[in-house]
Amino acid sequence: MKKTNLFIGVAVTAALLFGSCGNKCDKTDPTSNCYEQPCDSTDPTSDCYVNPKIEDGTYVGHLSVDQNDGTFFELDSVSVSTKINDDNTMDFTLLKVKFSPMMPVTLDMTVAGVTTAQGENCLILSGDDIVPTAMAGTPFPTYTITNLAGTLYSDKFEVSMKCGNYPLTYSGTK
Repeated sequence: MKKTNLFIGVAVTAALLFGSCGNKCDKTDPTSNCYEQPCDSTDPTSDCYVNPKIEDGTYVGHLSVDQNDGTFFELDSVSVSTKINDDNTMDFTLLKVKFSPMMPVTLDMTVAGVTTAQGENCLILSGDDIVPTAMAGTPFPTYTITNLAGTLYSDKFEVSMKCGNYPLTYSGTK
């Protein structure tokens, strides 16, 4: 009887071991016990995350200018073009903007030479004492940029600064 039980135990074990050898593991089949979840390269928490390259671009968003009288001048759909330079600086141009309801015309204002530093998935922006230009490169020292701080992502641009005596903020997306 002991030999019969031993023989049955060995036969069952062999059948289980050798019977599973014919099943191939399919790592792409979600019902398989060896399925491997595909890696999401757009998820920053994933092991295979690819940091998107930050390139020159145009962003569209919201501009808010403190009028220093308790009111704010606000504009939506403001376009800003960015240009990343090789010397760890960037330039950006606010396109066809007004900074006050009293401005009779819109203009393109360029802020050049903004300092950049590599952050996590972004460029960190800073600047002080930058004389902006407008109307074909004319400098406007009355509106010297101070306290500039911001971030530039591959799909988002945010900046705050003082333009002369007027604090302003901008937030836009590609």
